[in-house]
Amino acid sequence: MKILCVFGRYDYGDPLRGEGYEFRNFLPGFEMLGHEVIHFDSWDRRAYRSFAELNQALLDCVETHCPDVLFCVPLLYEIWLETLTVIKKRTPVKTILWCTDDSWKYREVSRHIGHGFDQVVTTYPHILSCYHRDGIFHVILSQWAADAATLHAPLPAAQCRYPVVFVGAAHGDRKKKIRQLEKMGIPVQTFGYGWKSGPVPGNQIPQIIRSAQIALNFSNSKGADQLKARTFEVPGAGGFLMTEAVDGISAFYAPGREIVVADSIQEMGEKIYHYMKHPQERDRIAESGFERTKKEHLYFHRFEKILDGLSTLTASPTAPCDDSLHPLDRPVSFCHKPAPSCDGPFIPSDSPLRQCLNDAVSAHQTGRGLVMLKNMVVTPAALVVGEKRAKRFARRIFHEIGWRFFGRKLFTASGWPGRMFYHES
Repeated sequence: MKILCVFGRYDYGDPLRGEGYEFRNFLPGFEMLGHEVIHFDSWDRRAYRSFAELNQALLDCVETHCPDVLFCVPLLYEIWLETLTVIKKRTPVKTILWCTDDSWKYREVSRHIGHGFDQVVTTYPHILSCYHRDGIFHVILSQWAADAATLHAPLPAAQCRYPVVFVGAAHGDRKKKIRQLEKMGIPVQTFGYGWKSGPVPGNQIPQIIRSAQIALNFSNSKGADQLKARTFEVPGAGGFLMTEAVDGISAFYAPGREIVVADSIQEMGEKIYHYMKHPQERDRIAESGFERTKKEHLYFHRFEKILDGLSTLTASPTAPCDDSLHPLDRPVSFCHKPAPSCDGPFIPSDSPLRQCLNDAVSAHQTGRGLVMLKNMVVTPAALVVGEKRAKRFARRIFHEIGWRFFGRKLFTASGWPGRMFYHES
């Protein structure tokens, strides 16, 4: 099967932040199932002059490579609903939407674009009823996982380089929580965007996790507490996971036997001291968490079920390119090779799929009125926070207005934020 993955290569489309989670984990997950993978970068705004060019280039990519499946992870409104309609009506391609952070993003994004895809995937059990309430029934439940390519057996505590680490961006109240631990006499080495050390290359993250006696996870960056990808990434890389409590975590790991869960920062600090004094107990838990991850929580486990569900929507299901080995029998030292990129344009401007998007492109004009409206917000804000931050501030304001008052229209070619902002998104 040929799968076109539509998301960013870099975290939030910014090369300075390093390769993104989806790029590092999802591509090899599909490849381990024997599928051919093509990557289209929909987050990097440097490649195109506007969302119109981005959506045209995506159609060029679809027409050139004729994928069986399009697997999309959107940031906000970069892929138009009109583009999805063209793909659905004019091609045999089946489209999958992987929804991130539905605890808060469902009301802002997912419910408005879910109808445009053949299959929707969420990682939040309690959000399923919201999808059904809003008439989106082609939704399935999955979860984050670990990359088989980064699997490494845990190191004994005595061989670890770092006592306690946190790897992840400095979102929300994470800095406050780290300071609380430091006040308890627990120094935490932090790695990621927003910390003093800055981002680290994706291929170094598993090494850092494995080299720590304790790797922390916080369950919140925005909105309600969430079951984070780090929950699976840490045990898979051979790390000892200590995480904040979150609903549903016991369905994947046994607290106290495969991972350690804390109900508060105070309790987290107390448990850090406990396991630092009892390294053998720490080593047993790390080993158990690793074995559970290897058996049940790898991305090819998740994607195999997702694609099986998609086959019920396909008239003639296509077998994987190579089924000589079941994924569980494939070497865990699988080496991910970069997927072919699809940056376009590959097709002349009069290609059939592009022609179907002509009306949408015509509607994607900024116009003097929107320019004036944008400047009314950006100009005064720039005097306070600077022009770059002012543009991001204005974009956020119009996004909040858009999803609340215009709903699905925000995610079309005529949506205001998409027409007013591009490089500031």
